[in-house]
Amino acid sequence: MHKSLYIRILFYTCGLSICLYGYFSERRPQKYNFLGPCCSKLLLMTYNGMILTMITILLGIYILINKLFKRKIDTLLKLHSLFSNISYGLEIVVVSVYWPMNFIKPELINSSAYKYGYRIPFFKQMSIHVFPFIICLVEVLTCKIDNTLHKYVGMFVICTCYSSAITIFCGKFNFKYPYGFLKKLNFFTTLLLFYALTIFSCIFVKLTNFFRKKYNFPQNFIKKYINK
Repeated sequence: MHKSLYIRILFYTCGLSICLYGYFSERRPQKYNFLGPCCSKLLLMTYNGMILTMITILLGIYILINKLFKRKIDTLLKLHSLFSNISYGLEIVVVSVYWPMNFIKPELINSSAYKYGYRIPFFKQMSIHVFPFIICLVEVLTCKIDNTLHKYVGMFVICTCYSSAITIFCGKFNFKYPYGFLKKLNFFTTLLLFYALTIFSCIFVKLTNFFRKKYNFPQNFIKKYINK
């Protein structure tokens, strides 16, 4: 078995463990329960990104298993590539919105417990707002290259569904808004905002794939540093 395969198994194991911890760990200490229930995870872009990241990892693991048994994996490789790029695009939106706002106006992006002194523990913060992005970046740089437009279509479909879900569940059924700054926006301004963020992430995905092709990554890296 090649050294690169061992590294990939270790990467997937660590990546999935981190994502599972970030997704299922306690949202906030019980002493803040007087603030009412937390926003649904399905309305938080962060957790949606983590779900897609975990699906991408599981597809990667399934591909490795099929490789070991020498089964055909062409369709799986295409599906894994699609999910890798879409997950990466979603994580770009997460980090590009969360981190600037977390430093400029944190009360608009964090839970209501923030005003009462609660801060997300460091490792949990990394596991939901940093590591998924890194995992998806590695996947995009190492998966089968996707030259189709399917990834961009998928990103805009998710964007439209997400904006619609916020408007319906928060605006019509009084669910708790996932982020404070969305309270002042109607459906069209919410949609425009997330379309703008999606366009930004599409450009980022395009540039990442462009530089990958230009520098023949990861083939050159593997030959130079791993399979010596």
